[in-house]
Amino acid sequence: MTSVQTQVTLKRFSGKGPADLKLICFPYAGGSAGVFRSWAGFFPESVSVYGVNLPGRDENIGSECLDNLLEIARGVADCLENECAGPSVFFGHSMGALVAWVTARELRKRELPLPLQLFLSGMNAPSVPRDEFSHLDDDAFIQKLLDMSEGSPAIFDKISMIREEPELIELMLPVVRADVRSVDSYSYTHETPLACPIFSFYGSMDRQTAPEAIAAWKDETEGSFGMHEFDGSHFFLHDREPEVLDKIKAVLSERDIKI
Repeated sequence: MTSVQTQVTLKRFSGKGPADLKLICFPYAGGSAGVFRSWAGFFPESVSVYGVNLPGRDENIGSECLDNLLEIARGVADCLENECAGPSVFFGHSMGALVAWVTARELRKRELPLPLQLFLSGMNAPSVPRDEFSHLDDDAFIQKLLDMSEGSPAIFDKISMIREEPELIELMLPVVRADVRSVDSYSYTHETPLACPIFSFYGSMDRQTAPEAIAAWKDETEGSFGMHEFDGSHFFLHDREPEVLDKIKAVLSERDIKI
């Protein structure tokens, strides 16, 4: 059986030598590791920032997209086990939040160290029913993406550009659709809550999340749980980037995780 390790890769954005802490960042549907490139400048050299690249983007263009969340998580776990040992913290946004959490479950299954902290952003808890839309035709699918990106001009403009260029639809839409399908098809199963703490972020105007559904993440950890609302819509991650990073640093400091 072919391993998905060769299809899922990690891209390092800061530091060349050993790091005291690795920040593993999981992008939203259609996103690449590059979503987190700018984060490297916000942390000291003791922290190495990594982005997760799935098939179909960046150095993995040409690889067949994965549309199974468990298979994606196994691919990330392979990378972490073989290339990225040592203390880590996970951050995932939207689809990336779900992938980060499932990856932590996969690490536990392999009896490998869990991240010291899970930051899960822009995604309701997995026990909450999700709004499925991977089945929509191209026009309706793109409109859904546009609706989600309202309030975030940079993301809205990128999606609008895809809609206006047939070549971009052919190149990029299958990647986004595969990612969304991986979320839509994921079936939640109850397991013992993870030992690592969870802190969840959400946008005040994000119609994809609700405070009570964000709060349900507390049932997925045996450790501490916290949540924080940012002013913004689904992609507040970009619109409030300095605030998001300041909050990450504050939570790590409160937990005595040195950076």
